[in-house]
Amino acid sequence: MQDIDPLDFQDQLLRGLTHKMNNILSLFHGYLAMITEDQSLDASTLAGLNRIKEGAFSASELMDRVQSLIRPTSIKVREVNLREVLGACQKGFELLASRGVKLSLTCEDNLPPVCADPNRLRTILAEIVSNAVEASPENGLVRIEAKFDTGAAQYAASVRTSPWALITVRNNANPIAPEAMKRVFEPFFTTRQSRSAFGLGLPVALALAKQLGGSLRFEQNGNESVCSLRLPLHQAV
Repeated sequence: MQDIDPLDFQDQLLRGLTHKMNNILSLFHGYLAMITEDQSLDASTLAGLNRIKEGAFSASELMDRVQSLIRPTSIKVREVNLREVLGACQKGFELLASRGVKLSLTCEDNLPPVCADPNRLRTILAEIVSNAVEASPENGLVRIEAKFDTGAAQYAASVRTSPWALITVRNNANPIAPEAMKRVFEPFFTTRQSRSAFGLGLPVALALAKQLGGSLRFEQNGNESVCSLRLPLHQAV
């Protein structure tokens, strides 16, 4: 009997699960949309149905993020201008900000292009920045910085050596307990109580970073949390 690659089996399982769940959720969305249009519903019933609708949308979002953990059949890795990607993402980053949280974005001049899949890179950045914004206090500051980095080989499991590009996302937040720090990349682990906090932001970002031959680290210095994404420069491939 042919041996089954555990990773292939995991990907097949996740693909099958997300496909089935999305089919089920599409029924929820369709029927709830029709039911809530009934003008004869009382306020209490309508409020309950809207809560169910919110839950269905949250479940759909969860399935979309789980799909990000599946290994793609092909990653379209190419030369990517990091300044252009960050500039295109800036508006989206600002929309993520809430409670008066400010965003600061800087990119080192003459930074060479990175080797990446643009779509997956945008997903990584969105997950990291969203995580930083949600963890920030009211009126906090999230700083995003991209620069050239030649000392990253020790952080990556890739056979590639320097040079690298380093993207850091910093924010002020309450200190995380040492026990929790060990689990920040564990799927579905979260220290937040919000119903929208699935605990998938950093795990998804880590999985995608590895697919691109890069690395992701999360550290805490006092009240400052730092997420460091390293990607190989295109000239190093």
